[in-house]
Amino acid sequence: VHFKKCIHPEGCSRSASFGYSTSYKRLFCSLHRSNHHHDKKHVVCQHAACQRQGTYWDGRNESSSRYCRAHKRSDDVRISSSKCAFPDCSEKATHGFSNFTSRFTSPMWCKNHSDESQHVDLRRRVCQAEECERTATHGDPVQRRMIHCSMHKTAKDVDLRHKKCQYLEGNCYRQPSYGDPEEKIARFCSRHRSPWHVDVRN
Repeated sequence: VHFKKCIHPEGCSRSASFGYSTSYKRLFCSLHRSNHHHDKKHVVCQHAACQRQGTYWDGRNESSSRYCRAHKRSDDVRISSSKCAFPDCSEKATHGFSNFTSRFTSPMWCKNHSDESQHVDLRRRVCQAEECERTATHGDPVQRRMIHCSMHKTAKDVDLRHKKCQYLEGNCYRQPSYGDPEEKIARFCSRHRSPWHVDVRN
């Protein structure tokens, strides 16, 4: 995983989240930040002069203002809440904005209170092919997003959900079925199996 490291002079391996208000660059971690540094990684509270992370919103649309716990409004709900944001609903939140249209992908509503025109089931990724309700398991190996089922996968899509072959000399996205007969753990596909490997799945 690649991330911007803190540039503290004494050396620091923590992820940088803070920087100067006049620049978008992230330079320091929360441990080595100064009082005049601002959070450049997270959405901050919209209240004047507040630099706390904004974790509350009204849940209406992706561009809604964010506020911290101290400055949240009476009808604001926590973004990462596990309960449906609809008033007096105790159902588990499963639906929210798609990660293709929003940075905030935490489930906010239950199925009954979600908006079909804006929200998707974030607990179950559905294939993006038209009129397909199958679970998405395949996608681009670089973007690492499951967007197609096995039936509608494109030529460049690979299986991102299931365990992959452990062939070390190159990327192999085939599912493993073969392994050591004593260990009985599937580690290699039929193409990259060793002579002593056996099918431990079938």
